[in-house]
Amino acid sequence: MKLVRTIALLSARDVLRSRWGVVFLLFFLAATEGMLQISGQVAKSLLNLINLSILLLPLISVIFGTIYFYNSREFVELLLTQPVRRGVVLSGMFMGLTASLALCYWIGTTIPFVFHGLLFGETALTLGMLLAVGALLILSFVGLAFLTAVYFDDRGKGIGIAMLSWLTLAVVFDGILLLIVYQFSEYPIERLLLALTLLNPIDLGRIALILRTDFAALMGHSGALFRDFFGAGWGTAVSIASLLLWSTLPFLLSLRRFQRKDF
Repeated sequence: MKLVRTIALLSARDVLRSRWGVVFLLFFLAATEGMLQISGQVAKSLLNLINLSILLLPLISVIFGTIYFYNSREFVELLLTQPVRRGVVLSGMFMGLTASLALCYWIGTTIPFVFHGLLFGETALTLGMLLAVGALLILSFVGLAFLTAVYFDDRGKGIGIAMLSWLTLAVVFDGILLLIVYQFSEYPIERLLLALTLLNPIDLGRIALILRTDFAALMGHSGALFRDFFGAGWGTAVSIASLLLWSTLPFLLSLRRFQRKDF
């Protein structure tokens, strides 16, 4: 555990000192402040921030995670020449990268609310939920990035497949759901759609957050299904539990592949 912590601290220090880590923090700081200034309403600002986070956090995490893994290849090979277990190396890198990205996101998003004195009551609860879901999305998509990079040695192919996975989950997946609803509208397909929704961490994050707000009408077909089938409370619990599974499964699969990889 001590070695995992040491590698995690080294990875986190690299990210926090890099210009990309600073840009990531400043982007969410500027975006949150801009939304509070432009909309003038906290509820609308939170909704816009939810939509921005749900869309961009997975994209940034999967691209940054893939590039970080390829750039760290020499560092990984150096560590593997030492008496260090492979699982320790990959776990340390994963923990350091996800913790530093989550820290940048939390700081950038929270500071404007603190500065304007808005961090209390329902606003604080919704923002806390957003930060938690954001962290789970970072874990999920950095895990997907590591899984892709471990399987493909070619950098260009790995980054392309990582971006394609984000595009599929963020855009194509909802189109497939709508097509199924349109083609099989005369059949009882609600349970099938619920099962399919559990396969998409982006939809799960959106559902968990929108069910807490007054904008439930904007949650889309899958979100409406969750609300009608489970109710708001259980819908949020099921979506969070599924997100927790998503936050660990891709990394565990990448760890299994990494243990057998020939460097």
